Amino acid sequence: MKIREQIHLAKRLGFLLSANIPLPESLKMLERNSQSKKQKAILSVVDGEIARGKKPSESFKSAQAFNNFGLYLLKVGETTGTLSENFFYLAEELEKKQQLKQKIQGALFYPFFISTASLVLSILLITNVFPKILPILSGLNAQTLPLPTRVLIFLNSVIKSWGVYILGAAVCGGALLSFLIKKSSHFRLRMEKHLLQLPYLANFIIYYQLSNLARTLGLLLKSHLVVEEGLVMIFNHSSNLVYKKALHQVRERIFEGGRFAESLTEIKGGLFPAFFVEMVEVGEASGRLSETLIHLSDYYTGELEEKSKKLSSLLEPMLMIFMGLVIGGVALSIVMPIYQITASLNSR
Repeated sequence: MKIREQIHLAKRLGFLLSANIPLPESLKMLERNSQSKKQKAILSVVDGEIARGKKPSESFKSAQAFNNFGLYLLKVGETTGTLSENFFYLAEELEKKQQLKQKIQGALFYPFFISTASLVLSILLITNVFPKILPILSGLNAQTLPLPTRVLIFLNSVIKSWGVYILGAAVCGGALLSFLIKKSSHFRLRMEKHLLQLPYLANFIIYYQLSNLARTLGLLLKSHLVVEEGLVMIFNHSSNLVYKKALHQVRERIFEGGRFAESLTEIKGGLFPAFFVEMVEVGEASGRLSETLIHLSDYYTGELEEKSKKLSSLLEPMLMIFMGLVIGGVALSIVMPIYQITASLNSR
């Protein structure tokens, strides 16, 4: 199922269970009212598995309705008798994660669109418009042509002679990079370490990871798990290898008897800022760590959104200037020799 469908399903099941409607009856009710054939099939599988005596977490696993984190929350809910609450926690986790992802994508879309549009328009001008006046220019002394026009002639010849090879090399390079990221954990770890050294991007990555980590751990603690168990769960589902390695170190330190905040201070590289560690320490001391972590998640989500807005407002004029310079430069390179020829004819 799509993330949005998973959110709706978790919310509805949480609502029905909190209204003291048994799970089998809730599943049948949702199956009857569902407009999605896929969701109907999933609910039918879950209902059938429960009828055969399986636990809800096992039934949802058989139907492949939720990811491993969601299944783990359901398993905890079965053990602690908080299944309805944990369905709501799952819906909250999925919804917050989707919103955070959409904010990041929204911040990156505009720069990507402008850059791509500038590149495509420039190539179209060089390959379609410029060749139509090239026969006229070829009869002139190359040294008398303006420098931008000579650069454009060179680029046109490169694209004509090597364009297919350049495109092929770019596609192969992208495929190789994608393969290395997926298959080589060593390459991916080094790449993620380098990304965390880039001034502005590093804050984006850190805030994104801390927002996810704090919210997920906070929800797990609200589900009556201890910190060590929560960290094991987050470690198993973390996508960033740098943070995964750091969480492993934190978990090992806690297993040895250390406190959570104290263990975070031993991690180098600025992965856990002082403010984050101090708030965790306050949460531990007050016995309200789950609430503190959820507040921290909201804080870092807000910071991430603010940085996204600032980045967009900063890049917008710069990208417009860049687009104007690129396209204007190409257009000027085409117009200048025509004007030069016209001026020389009029002088005669």
